[in-house]
Amino acid sequence: MIGIDTPENRSNKRAKKQARNWRTSVNEVINLGKKAKTRFVLELDVQILDRYGRVLGYVWLPNGEMLNEKLIREGWAVVYTVPPNVKYVDRLLKAQRRARQESKGLWGF
Repeated sequence: MIGIDTPENRSNKRAKKQARNWRTSVNEVINLGKKAKTRFVLELDVQILDRYGRVLGYVWLPNGEMLNEKLIREGWAVVYTVPPNVKYVDRLLKAQRRARQESKGLWGF
């Protein structure tokens, strides 16, 4: 996902476990959506692939939320942008400031 980094590999053990649990929950929601034939929208930015050949995008959930932003807002990811893919950087930074102020997720450790 564009604009985020999940720091589970660089955090303390408790934070790593929480981040891993959150990521697992997100994967379960996506898998349930696939089974129910729920459509998720992948919005591309300037670059389509990263240097490893992975598709880059913003994931929009059926309820209109951006998953990238939700991960940041809940404190389980931090903003990590690589130009030129910066379409929503201001929005993501705002979500990160809020998560940090509210000590959400990793910011609570």
